[in-house]
Amino acid sequence: MDNIEPHQIEHLEKAEKQGAVCFFLIEFAKSHEVFFVPFATVRHYLLHAKNGGRKSIPREDFDYYAYAVEKTKRAALDYLVHVDKLIGEGAA
Repeated sequence: MDNIEPHQIEHLEKAEKQGAVCFFLIEFAKSHEVFFVPFATVRHYLLHAKNGGRKSIPREDFDYYAYAVEKTKRAALDYLVHVDKLIGEGAA
């Protein structure tokens, strides 16, 4: 969480209020796994860190609160499929 600057959070908060789909792409260097992490998830963990909690997102939580980004014929990191999911969830 230390790699995320306050001005980035402020910008994403403003963009989200305007209806933007906000997220992070997070890569685990050793395994080369990439995850699409909704901004709401990152915000949750930042709040807990700010209140004295853990300063990182546990690896196992990515399996529940994030989406693995796969390599496809369309793109090296095909994260747009997850943007579509978030848009669909917001419309529900």
